[in-house]
Amino acid sequence: MIDSRTGSVPGPRVWADVEDLFHYASVNPRPSGIQRVAFAIQRNLQAALAGTTRLRFVRHAGNPPRLQEVCWADVENVFSGLSLGLDEAAPARNPADPPPAALPKSWPLEIRHHLGRAAFRMSPRLRDPLLRAWLLQKHAAEEFKAALQARRMQPAPAPLLPPESGPPIRAGDVFLVLGAPWVHADFGALLRSLREDHGMRIALLLYDLIPALRPEWCTRELVENFRAWLAETLPLSDVVLAISRHTAEEAEGWAARAGIRLAAPVRPIPIGTELAREAKSGSPHPPGLPRPGSYILYVSTLEARKNHALLLRVWRDLLDEEQRDQRPSGAVPDLVFAGRVGWLVSDLLQQLESASWFDGRVRLVRDPTDTELRALYEGCLFSLFPSWHEGWGLPVTEALALGIPVLCSSASGLPEAGQTLARYCDPGDTSGWHRAVAALLDDPGELAAWRSQIRSRFQPTSWSATGRAILDALCERPMDVPAEPPR
Repeated sequence: MIDSRTGSVPGPRVWADVEDLFHYASVNPRPSGIQRVAFAIQRNLQAALAGTTRLRFVRHAGNPPRLQEVCWADVENVFSGLSLGLDEAAPARNPADPPPAALPKSWPLEIRHHLGRAAFRMSPRLRDPLLRAWLLQKHAAEEFKAALQARRMQPAPAPLLPPESGPPIRAGDVFLVLGAPWVHADFGALLRSLREDHGMRIALLLYDLIPALRPEWCTRELVENFRAWLAETLPLSDVVLAISRHTAEEAEGWAARAGIRLAAPVRPIPIGTELAREAKSGSPHPPGLPRPGSYILYVSTLEARKNHALLLRVWRDLLDEEQRDQRPSGAVPDLVFAGRVGWLVSDLLQQLESASWFDGRVRLVRDPTDTELRALYEGCLFSLFPSWHEGWGLPVTEALALGIPVLCSSASGLPEAGQTLARYCDPGDTSGWHRAVAALLDDPGELAAWRSQIRSRFQPTSWSATGRAILDALCERPMDVPAEPPR
Protein backbone atom coordinates (compact mmCIF):
# COMPACT_ATOMS: atom_id res chain seq x y z
CA MET A 1 0.00 0.00 0.00
CA ILE A 2 1.09 3.63 -0.53
CA ASP A 3 2.34 5.28 2.66
CA SER A 4 0.11 8.35 3.22
CA ARG A 5 2.92 10.23 4.97
CA THR A 6 5.73 9.70 2.47
CA GLY A 7 3.84 8.90 -0.72
CA SER A 8 6.02 5.84 -1.23
CA VAL A 9 5.41 2.14 -1.73
CA PRO A 10 7.24 -0.28 0.60
CA GLY A 11 10.24 -1.86 -1.05
CA PRO A 12 13.29 -0.66 -2.96
CA ARG A 13 13.20 2.36 -5.20
CA VAL A 14 13.75 1.60 -8.87
CA TRP A 15 16.01 3.63 -11.15
CA ALA A 16 15.13 2.62 -14.71
CA ASP A 17 17.93 2.99 -17.25
CA VAL A 18 16.58 4.71 -20.42
CA GLU A 19 19.93 5.58 -22.01
CA ASP A 20 19.44 2.87 -24.63
CA LEU A 21 16.24 4.51 -25.93
CA PHE A 22 17.84 7.95 -26.31
CA HIS A 23 20.93 6.48 -27.97
CA TYR A 24 18.85 4.32 -30.32
CA ALA A 25 16.59 7.24 -31.30
CA SER A 26 19.59 9.32 -32.33
CA VAL A 27 20.49 6.90 -35.14
CA ASN A 28 17.29 4.98 -36.04
CA PRO A 29 13.89 6.06 -37.37
CA ARG A 30 11.78 3.29 -35.80
CA PRO A 31 12.05 1.13 -32.66
CA SER A 32 13.16 -2.48 -32.73
CA GLY A 33 11.54 -5.15 -30.58
CA ILE A 34 13.86 -4.39 -27.67
CA GLN A 35 12.87 -0.73 -27.55
CA ARG A 36 9.18 -1.67 -27.85
CA VAL A 37 9.32 -4.11 -24.96
CA ALA A 38 11.44 -1.85 -22.74
CA PHE A 39 9.17 1.14 -23.27
CA ALA A 40 5.98 -0.87 -22.72
CA ILE A 41 7.35 -2.10 -19.40
CA GLN A 42 8.53 1.37 -18.37
CA ARG A 43 5.17 2.89 -19.26
CA ASN A 44 3.30 0.38 -17.13
CA LEU A 45 5.72 0.70 -14.22
CA GLN A 46 5.14 4.45 -14.42
CA ALA A 47 1.37 3.91 -14.34
CA ALA A 48 1.55 1.40 -11.48
CA LEU A 49 3.71 3.65 -9.31
CA ALA A 50 2.21 7.01 -10.29
CA GLY A 51 2.13 9.43 -7.39
CA THR A 52 4.90 7.67 -5.49
CA THR A 53 8.63 8.20 -5.19
CA ARG A 54 9.36 4.60 -6.09
CA LEU A 55 10.36 5.02 -9.76
CA ARG A 56 12.94 7.24 -11.46
CA PHE A 57 14.26 7.32 -15.04
CA VAL A 58 17.94 7.95 -15.65
CA ARG A 59 20.50 8.31 -18.41
CA HIS A 60 24.26 7.92 -18.00
CA ALA A 61 27.36 9.39 -19.58
CA GLY A 62 30.84 10.69 -18.76
CA ASN A 63 34.04 9.27 -17.39
CA PRO A 64 33.62 8.10 -14.71
CA PRO A 65 30.02 7.28 -15.67
CA ARG A 66 27.42 9.52 -14.07
CA LEU A 67 23.65 9.19 -13.84
CA GLN A 68 21.34 12.01 -14.86
CA GLU A 69 17.63 11.88 -14.10
CA VAL A 70 15.15 12.59 -16.90
CA CYS A 71 11.41 13.11 -16.63
CA TRP A 72 8.92 10.57 -17.95
CA ALA A 73 7.52 13.10 -20.45
CA ASP A 74 10.88 13.19 -22.23
CA VAL A 75 11.02 9.38 -22.40
CA GLU A 76 7.47 9.25 -23.80
CA ASN A 77 8.22 11.92 -26.36
CA VAL A 78 11.31 10.15 -27.70
CA PHE A 79 9.47 6.87 -28.09
CA SER A 80 6.47 8.56 -29.71
CA GLY A 81 8.75 10.08 -32.31
CA LEU A 82 10.10 6.61 -33.08
CA SER A 83 6.95 4.51 -33.06
CA LEU A 84 4.35 6.90 -34.41
CA GLY A 85 6.47 9.07 -36.68
CA LEU A 86 6.84 12.84 -36.44
CA ASP A 87 3.52 13.66 -38.11
CA GLU A 88 1.53 11.19 -36.02
CA ALA A 89 3.16 12.07 -32.72
CA ALA A 90 2.65 15.81 -33.12
CA PRO A 91 -1.18 16.01 -32.69
CA ALA A 92 -0.95 14.58 -29.16
CA ARG A 93 0.97 17.68 -28.06
CA ASN A 94 -0.73 20.86 -26.94
CA PRO A 95 0.55 23.83 -29.00
CA ALA A 96 0.37 25.98 -25.87
CA ASP A 97 2.84 23.76 -24.03
CA PRO A 98 6.62 24.23 -24.08
CA PRO A 99 8.71 21.60 -25.92
CA PRO A 100 8.95 18.25 -24.09
CA ALA A 101 12.67 18.81 -23.56
CA ALA A 102 12.54 22.00 -21.49
CA LEU A 103 14.55 25.06 -22.44
CA PRO A 104 17.26 26.10 -19.95
CA LYS A 105 15.75 27.25 -16.64
CA SER A 106 18.24 30.12 -16.55
CA TRP A 107 16.32 31.75 -19.43
CA PRO A 108 13.48 34.07 -18.37
CA LEU A 109 10.11 32.34 -18.17
CA GLU A 110 8.55 34.67 -20.74
CA ILE A 111 11.25 33.92 -23.32
CA ARG A 112 10.96 30.15 -22.77
CA HIS A 113 7.18 30.36 -23.13
CA HIS A 114 7.27 32.32 -26.41
CA LEU A 115 9.98 30.10 -27.90
CA GLY A 116 7.95 27.03 -26.98
CA ARG A 117 4.83 28.43 -28.68
CA ALA A 118 6.84 29.40 -31.77
CA ALA A 119 8.39 25.93 -32.01
CA PHE A 120 5.01 24.23 -32.02
CA ARG A 121 3.71 26.47 -34.80
CA MET A 122 6.35 24.98 -37.10
CA SER A 123 5.66 22.07 -39.40
CA PRO A 124 6.38 18.80 -37.52
CA ARG A 125 8.85 17.81 -40.24
CA LEU A 126 10.85 20.96 -39.51
CA ARG A 127 10.29 21.31 -35.76
CA ASP A 128 11.28 17.84 -34.59
CA PRO A 129 14.64 17.61 -36.43
CA LEU A 130 15.51 21.11 -35.21
CA LEU A 131 14.59 20.20 -31.64
CA ARG A 132 16.61 16.97 -31.82
CA ALA A 133 19.62 18.83 -33.27
CA TRP A 134 19.36 21.43 -30.49
CA LEU A 135 19.26 18.72 -27.85
CA LEU A 136 22.31 16.98 -29.32
CA GLN A 137 24.23 20.27 -29.44
CA LYS A 138 23.23 21.06 -25.85
CA HIS A 139 24.37 17.61 -24.72
CA ALA A 140 27.66 17.95 -26.62
CA ALA A 141 28.29 21.38 -25.07
CA GLU A 142 27.70 20.00 -21.58
CA GLU A 143 30.07 17.09 -22.23
CA PHE A 144 32.73 19.45 -23.62
CA LYS A 145 32.42 21.71 -20.59
CA ALA A 146 32.73 18.73 -18.28
CA ALA A 147 35.82 17.51 -20.14
CA LEU A 148 37.51 20.92 -19.80
CA GLN A 149 36.74 21.03 -16.10
CA ALA A 150 38.11 17.50 -15.67
CA ARG A 151 41.45 18.61 -17.16
CA ARG A 152 41.70 21.62 -14.83
CA MET A 153 40.57 19.93 -11.63
CA GLN A 154 41.61 16.91 -9.66
CA PRO A 155 38.88 14.26 -9.81
CA ALA A 156 36.76 14.26 -6.66
CA PRO A 157 33.87 12.06 -5.57
CA ALA A 158 30.56 13.60 -6.62
CA PRO A 159 26.96 12.54 -6.14
CA LEU A 160 25.65 10.51 -9.05
CA LEU A 161 22.60 12.74 -9.27
CA PRO A 162 22.70 16.52 -8.84
CA PRO A 163 20.75 17.70 -5.78
CA GLU A 164 18.04 19.43 -7.80
CA SER A 165 17.11 16.23 -9.65
CA GLY A 166 15.57 14.41 -6.69
CA PRO A 167 16.43 12.29 -3.68
CA PRO A 168 19.90 10.73 -3.69
CA ILE A 169 20.42 7.07 -4.38
CA ARG A 170 20.15 4.88 -1.28
CA ALA A 171 21.72 1.55 -0.53
CA GLY A 172 19.30 -1.18 -1.56
CA ASP A 173 17.83 0.78 -4.46
CA VAL A 174 17.58 -1.10 -7.77
CA PHE A 175 19.13 -0.10 -11.09
CA LEU A 176 16.79 -1.68 -13.64
CA VAL A 177 18.24 -2.39 -17.11
CA LEU A 178 15.58 -3.14 -19.72
CA GLY A 179 17.28 -2.10 -22.97
CA ALA A 180 20.35 -2.99 -25.03
CA PRO A 181 23.28 -1.42 -23.16
CA TRP A 182 26.07 -3.46 -24.75
CA VAL A 183 26.74 -0.52 -27.09
CA HIS A 184 28.15 1.46 -24.12
CA ALA A 185 31.80 0.68 -23.51
CA ASP A 186 31.70 2.00 -19.91
CA PHE A 187 28.61 0.10 -18.80
CA GLY A 188 30.52 -2.36 -16.62
CA ALA A 189 32.27 0.49 -14.83
CA LEU A 190 28.90 2.11 -14.19
CA LEU A 191 27.46 -1.06 -12.67
CA ARG A 192 30.51 -1.60 -10.45
CA SER A 193 30.28 1.99 -9.20
CA LEU A 194 26.57 1.64 -8.45
CA ARG A 195 27.13 -1.60 -6.54
CA GLU A 196 30.39 -0.88 -4.71
CA ASP A 197 30.13 2.87 -4.07
CA HIS A 198 26.38 3.23 -3.60
CA GLY A 199 25.10 -0.19 -2.52
CA MET A 200 22.62 -0.55 -5.35
CA ARG A 201 21.25 -3.85 -6.64
CA ILE A 202 21.40 -4.52 -10.38
CA ALA A 203 18.42 -6.05 -12.22
CA LEU A 204 18.90 -7.07 -15.86
CA LEU A 205 16.39 -8.21 -18.49
CA LEU A 206 17.79 -10.57 -21.16
CA TYR A 207 16.13 -10.87 -24.57
CA ASP A 208 18.35 -13.47 -26.20
CA LEU A 209 21.97 -14.62 -26.41
CA ILE A 210 22.15 -14.78 -30.19
CA PRO A 211 25.41 -12.80 -30.66
CA ALA A 212 27.11 -15.07 -28.11
CA LEU A 213 25.64 -18.39 -29.27
CA ARG A 214 25.02 -17.84 -33.00
CA PRO A 215 27.70 -15.37 -34.16
CA GLU A 216 27.24 -16.33 -37.83
CA TRP A 217 24.04 -14.23 -37.89
CA CYS A 218 25.62 -11.05 -36.49
CA THR A 219 28.32 -8.56 -37.34
CA ARG A 220 31.74 -9.24 -35.85
CA GLU A 221 31.66 -5.98 -33.89
CA LEU A 222 28.33 -6.91 -32.28
CA VAL A 223 29.58 -10.38 -31.39
CA GLU A 224 32.69 -9.04 -29.67
CA ASN A 225 30.84 -6.25 -27.84
CA PHE A 226 27.98 -8.49 -26.71
CA ARG A 227 30.18 -11.31 -25.43
CA ALA A 228 32.36 -8.88 -23.47
CA TRP A 229 29.27 -7.12 -22.08
CA LEU A 230 27.63 -10.40 -21.08
CA ALA A 231 30.75 -11.70 -19.31
CA GLU A 232 31.08 -8.42 -17.41
CA THR A 233 27.40 -7.80 -16.61
CA LEU A 234 26.10 -11.20 -15.48
CA PRO A 235 28.42 -11.44 -12.43
CA LEU A 236 27.36 -7.93 -11.38
CA SER A 237 23.62 -8.59 -11.66
CA ASP A 238 21.67 -9.44 -8.52
CA VAL A 239 18.46 -10.24 -10.44
CA VAL A 240 18.49 -11.62 -14.00
CA LEU A 241 15.17 -11.78 -15.85
CA ALA A 242 14.43 -13.27 -19.26
CA ILE A 243 11.64 -12.83 -21.79
CA SER A 244 11.14 -16.60 -22.13
CA ARG A 245 12.06 -19.92 -20.56
CA HIS A 246 14.19 -20.59 -23.63
CA THR A 247 16.31 -17.47 -23.04
CA ALA A 248 16.56 -18.24 -19.32
CA GLU A 249 17.90 -21.72 -20.06
CA GLU A 250 20.37 -20.40 -22.64
CA ALA A 251 21.63 -17.76 -20.20
CA GLU A 252 22.15 -20.26 -17.40
CA GLY A 253 23.92 -22.64 -19.77
CA TRP A 254 26.20 -19.93 -21.13
CA ALA A 255 27.06 -18.70 -17.62
CA ALA A 256 27.91 -22.23 -16.49
CA ARG A 257 30.22 -22.79 -19.47
CA ALA A 258 31.88 -19.42 -18.86
CA GLY A 259 32.44 -20.22 -15.17
CA ILE A 260 30.11 -17.42 -14.03
CA ARG A 261 28.17 -17.99 -10.84
CA LEU A 262 24.77 -16.31 -11.03
CA ALA A 263 23.32 -14.71 -7.90
CA ALA A 264 20.04 -16.60 -8.49
CA PRO A 265 18.39 -18.62 -11.24
CA VAL A 266 17.34 -16.61 -14.28
CA ARG A 267 13.66 -15.78 -13.91
CA PRO A 268 11.34 -15.77 -16.97
CA ILE A 269 8.62 -13.12 -17.01
CA PRO A 270 5.41 -12.91 -19.05
CA ILE A 271 5.59 -10.65 -22.10
CA GLY A 272 2.71 -8.45 -23.21
CA THR A 273 0.93 -9.46 -26.37
CA GLU A 274 -0.07 -6.08 -27.79
CA LEU A 275 1.78 -3.40 -29.70
CA ALA A 276 3.96 -1.45 -27.29
CA ARG A 277 2.33 1.79 -28.45
CA GLU A 278 -1.18 0.80 -29.50
CA ALA A 279 -2.39 2.48 -32.67
CA LYS A 280 -6.13 2.92 -32.95
CA SER A 281 -8.08 0.26 -34.80
CA GLY A 282 -10.52 1.32 -37.50
CA SER A 283 -8.57 4.43 -38.57
CA PRO A 284 -8.36 5.19 -42.32
CA HIS A 285 -6.05 2.89 -44.26
CA PRO A 286 -2.66 4.65 -44.43
CA PRO A 287 -1.66 5.67 -47.97
CA GLY A 288 1.02 3.68 -49.75
CA LEU A 289 0.25 0.34 -48.09
CA PRO A 290 -0.91 -2.71 -50.05
CA ARG A 291 -4.63 -3.28 -50.46
CA PRO A 292 -6.15 -5.26 -47.55
CA GLY A 293 -6.61 -8.92 -48.37
CA SER A 294 -4.02 -8.91 -51.16
CA TYR A 295 -0.91 -10.00 -49.28
CA ILE A 296 0.77 -12.22 -46.71
CA LEU A 297 2.92 -10.46 -44.12
CA TYR A 298 6.29 -10.92 -42.45
CA VAL A 299 7.04 -8.32 -39.74
CA SER A 300 10.74 -8.35 -38.93
CA THR A 301 14.04 -6.58 -39.32
CA LEU A 302 15.70 -7.70 -42.55
CA GLU A 303 18.75 -9.68 -41.48
CA ALA A 304 20.15 -13.12 -42.24
CA ARG A 305 18.86 -14.72 -39.05
CA LYS A 306 15.27 -13.84 -39.91
CA ASN A 307 15.33 -16.23 -42.89
CA HIS A 308 13.67 -14.02 -45.51
CA ALA A 309 15.56 -16.01 -48.15
CA LEU A 310 13.40 -19.07 -47.42
CA LEU A 311 10.22 -17.14 -48.17
CA LEU A 312 11.65 -15.86 -51.44
CA ARG A 313 12.26 -19.44 -52.54
CA VAL A 314 8.69 -20.33 -51.57
CA TRP A 315 7.25 -17.38 -53.49
CA ARG A 316 9.36 -18.13 -56.53
CA ASP A 317 7.89 -21.64 -56.58
CA LEU A 318 4.33 -20.37 -56.09
CA LEU A 319 4.67 -17.78 -58.87
CA ASP A 320 6.19 -20.39 -61.18
CA GLU A 321 3.14 -22.59 -60.52
CA GLU A 322 0.94 -19.65 -61.45
CA GLN A 323 2.82 -19.15 -64.71
CA ARG A 324 2.46 -22.85 -65.54
CA ASP A 325 -1.32 -22.55 -64.97
CA GLN A 326 -1.09 -24.84 -61.95
CA ARG A 327 -2.71 -21.98 -60.07
CA PRO A 328 -5.25 -19.43 -61.33
CA SER A 329 -3.76 -16.19 -62.59
CA GLY A 330 -3.37 -13.72 -59.72
CA ALA A 331 -4.16 -16.35 -57.09
CA VAL A 332 -0.80 -15.97 -55.34
CA PRO A 333 -0.92 -13.03 -52.91
CA ASP A 334 1.93 -10.54 -52.67
CA LEU A 335 4.59 -11.12 -50.03
CA VAL A 336 5.12 -8.06 -47.84
CA PHE A 337 8.16 -7.55 -45.60
CA ALA A 338 7.69 -4.86 -42.93
CA GLY A 339 10.65 -3.64 -40.91
CA ARG A 340 13.98 -1.91 -41.00
CA VAL A 341 16.96 -3.13 -43.01
CA GLY A 342 19.59 -4.72 -40.79
CA TRP A 343 22.84 -6.52 -41.49
CA LEU A 344 24.09 -9.37 -43.67
CA VAL A 345 21.33 -8.95 -46.28
CA SER A 346 23.13 -7.03 -49.04
CA ASP A 347 23.12 -10.10 -51.33
CA LEU A 348 19.43 -10.69 -50.66
CA LEU A 349 18.54 -7.10 -51.50
CA GLN A 350 20.67 -7.21 -54.64
CA GLN A 351 18.87 -10.36 -55.78
CA LEU A 352 15.52 -8.67 -55.22
CA GLU A 353 16.62 -5.60 -57.16
CA SER A 354 17.86 -7.75 -60.03
CA ALA A 355 14.51 -9.56 -60.11
CA SER A 356 12.57 -6.27 -59.85
CA TRP A 357 11.24 -7.55 -56.53
CA PHE A 358 9.67 -10.50 -58.35
CA ASP A 359 7.97 -8.06 -60.73
CA GLY A 360 6.39 -6.25 -57.81
CA ARG A 361 4.97 -9.34 -56.11
CA VAL A 362 7.37 -8.90 -53.18
CA ARG A 363 7.29 -5.59 -51.33
CA LEU A 364 9.17 -3.94 -48.50
CA VAL A 365 7.39 -1.50 -46.21
CA ARG A 366 10.45 0.02 -44.64
CA ASP A 367 10.35 1.37 -41.07
CA PRO A 368 6.54 1.36 -40.63
CA THR A 369 4.95 3.51 -37.95
CA ASP A 370 2.72 1.89 -35.35
CA THR A 371 -0.36 2.99 -37.27
CA GLU A 372 1.00 1.46 -40.48
CA LEU A 373 2.05 -1.69 -38.64
CA ARG A 374 -1.40 -2.26 -37.20
CA ALA A 375 -2.99 -1.64 -40.60
CA LEU A 376 -0.61 -4.17 -42.16
CA TYR A 377 -1.52 -6.80 -39.58
CA GLU A 378 -5.24 -6.22 -39.95
CA GLY A 379 -5.10 -6.26 -43.74
CA CYS A 380 -3.06 -9.44 -44.29
CA LEU A 381 -4.46 -12.87 -45.12
CA PHE A 382 -2.10 -14.38 -42.57
CA SER A 383 1.40 -13.76 -41.27
CA LEU A 384 4.68 -15.65 -41.44
CA PHE A 385 7.66 -15.86 -39.10
CA PRO A 386 10.36 -18.30 -40.35
CA SER A 387 13.23 -16.99 -38.18
CA TRP A 388 16.12 -19.31 -37.29
CA HIS A 389 16.47 -18.13 -33.70
CA GLU A 390 14.47 -15.86 -31.36
CA GLY A 391 14.33 -15.24 -27.66
CA TRP A 392 10.55 -14.84 -27.83
CA GLY A 393 8.77 -13.59 -30.98
CA LEU A 394 6.96 -10.29 -30.41
CA PRO A 395 5.42 -10.13 -33.94
CA VAL A 396 3.91 -13.58 -33.35
CA THR A 397 1.99 -12.49 -30.26
CA GLU A 398 1.12 -9.10 -31.79
CA ALA A 399 -0.50 -10.88 -34.75
CA LEU A 400 -2.34 -13.42 -32.58
CA ALA A 401 -3.64 -10.61 -30.34
CA LEU A 402 -5.28 -9.12 -33.44
CA GLY A 403 -6.73 -12.48 -34.49
CA ILE A 404 -4.25 -13.01 -37.32
CA PRO A 405 -3.10 -16.59 -38.11
CA VAL A 406 0.67 -17.11 -37.88
CA LEU A 407 2.69 -19.75 -39.69
CA CYS A 408 5.78 -19.83 -37.52
CA SER A 409 9.26 -21.32 -37.17
CA SER A 410 9.45 -24.18 -34.70
CA ALA A 411 12.91 -23.10 -33.48
CA SER A 412 14.16 -21.62 -30.21
CA GLY A 413 11.68 -19.59 -28.13
CA LEU A 414 9.02 -19.14 -30.80
CA PRO A 415 6.72 -22.00 -29.68
CA GLU A 416 6.49 -20.26 -26.29
CA ALA A 417 5.09 -17.20 -28.03
CA GLY A 418 2.74 -18.97 -30.45
CA GLN A 419 1.61 -21.72 -28.05
CA THR A 420 -1.07 -23.92 -29.66
CA LEU A 421 -2.65 -21.19 -31.82
CA ALA A 422 0.25 -20.69 -34.25
CA ARG A 423 1.25 -23.44 -36.69
CA TYR A 424 4.86 -24.48 -37.07
CA CYS A 425 7.42 -25.48 -39.70
CA ASP A 426 11.14 -26.23 -39.46
CA PRO A 427 12.99 -23.05 -40.54
CA GLY A 428 15.25 -25.12 -42.80
CA ASP A 429 12.44 -26.99 -44.59
CA THR A 430 11.63 -24.96 -47.72
CA SER A 431 9.33 -27.67 -49.07
CA GLY A 432 7.44 -27.81 -45.79
CA TRP A 433 6.84 -24.06 -45.84
CA HIS A 434 5.74 -24.25 -49.49
CA ARG A 435 3.20 -26.96 -48.67
CA ALA A 436 1.89 -25.10 -45.62
CA VAL A 437 1.44 -21.78 -47.44
CA ALA A 438 -0.11 -23.48 -50.50
CA ALA A 439 -2.55 -25.42 -48.32
CA LEU A 440 -3.84 -22.21 -46.74
CA LEU A 441 -4.19 -20.53 -50.14
CA ASP A 442 -6.05 -23.51 -51.53
CA ASP A 443 -8.49 -23.78 -48.61
CA PRO A 444 -9.92 -20.36 -47.63
CA GLY A 445 -12.43 -22.09 -45.38
CA GLU A 446 -9.66 -23.63 -43.28
CA LEU A 447 -7.95 -20.25 -43.01
CA ALA A 448 -11.21 -18.62 -41.88
CA ALA A 449 -11.76 -21.37 -39.29
CA TRP A 450 -8.21 -20.90 -37.97
CA ARG A 451 -8.76 -17.14 -37.67
CA SER A 452 -12.03 -17.72 -35.80
CA GLN A 453 -10.31 -20.17 -33.44
CA ILE A 454 -7.62 -17.61 -32.60
CA ARG A 455 -10.16 -14.90 -31.87
CA SER A 456 -12.17 -17.13 -29.56
CA ARG A 457 -9.30 -18.82 -27.73
CA PHE A 458 -6.40 -16.35 -27.56
CA GLN A 459 -5.72 -15.15 -24.01
CA PRO A 460 -3.90 -11.79 -24.09
CA THR A 461 -1.15 -10.92 -21.64
CA SER A 462 -1.16 -7.29 -20.58
CA TRP A 463 1.99 -5.21 -20.31
CA SER A 464 0.90 -4.30 -16.79
CA ALA A 465 1.22 -8.01 -15.93
CA THR A 466 4.78 -7.84 -17.24
CA GLY A 467 5.47 -4.82 -15.07
CA ARG A 468 4.01 -6.46 -11.96
CA ALA A 469 6.12 -9.58 -12.54
CA ILE A 470 9.26 -7.43 -12.67
CA LEU A 471 8.34 -5.56 -9.48
CA ASP A 472 7.67 -8.87 -7.75
CA ALA A 473 11.09 -10.14 -8.83
CA LEU A 474 12.76 -7.08 -7.32
CA CYS A 475 11.20 -7.57 -3.89
CA GLU A 476 11.17 -10.31 -1.31
CA ARG A 477 7.36 -10.32 -1.41
CA PRO A 478 4.88 -9.38 -4.18
CA MET A 479 4.37 -5.66 -4.64
CA ASP A 480 0.97 -4.26 -3.68
CA VAL A 481 0.27 -2.39 -6.92
CA PRO A 482 -3.06 -1.92 -8.70
CA ALA A 483 -4.12 -4.92 -10.78
CA GLU A 484 -5.16 -4.45 -14.37
CA PRO A 485 -8.87 -3.50 -14.64
CA PRO A 486 -11.08 -6.27 -16.06
CA ARG A 487 -11.45 -6.27 -19.83
